Amino acid sequence: MAGSSQSTEPVSMSSISHMLAIKLSPNNYLYWKNQMEPLLIVHNLIFHVDGTENAPAATLLQDNKSVPNPLYTRWLAVDKRTVMVLNASLTEEAIAEVIGLPTARSMWLALENAFSNTSIERIQNLRDQLRQITKRSSPVADYGRKFKFLCDQLSTTGLSC
Repeated sequence: MAGSSQSTEPVSMSSISHMLAIKLSPNNYLYWKNQMEPLLIVHNLIFHVDGTENAPAATLLQDNKSVPNPLYTRWLAVDKRTVMVLNASLTEEAIAEVIGLPTARSMWLALENAFSNTSIERIQNLRDQLRQITKRSSPVADYGRKFKFLCDQLSTTGLSC
């Protein structure tokens, strides 16, 4: 595996925190994900959230004795760095969705499940908001942003405007 467990460079949390313009909330999953994926790729952490790198065995059998697996130790350290990056990108409301989850992958899946909701109710709500949006006295740019935001939210459900 040429994934993140091969990385020996620690992630500088101060440099990453400066790159996090958007913290995940119930209304911005698509924007948050769009920010997080490149950041995780650049820091060689994406393998811990996308499911391509699983944890190696925690122990090995040597001379009929169970000994710690150094590959697991390295994998765990990188996974915890990934967890730290994810936590730094979450609002309090979003952190509540991942409390107690043991890995970055389990956190990623929980956040996706919680915030990219594709329920019929959410889809209907977004469609209603699109039907009711009006420019009125707002500037065209504001109207365009609101419309694009709703279309982007709808696209997370697999539908388009």
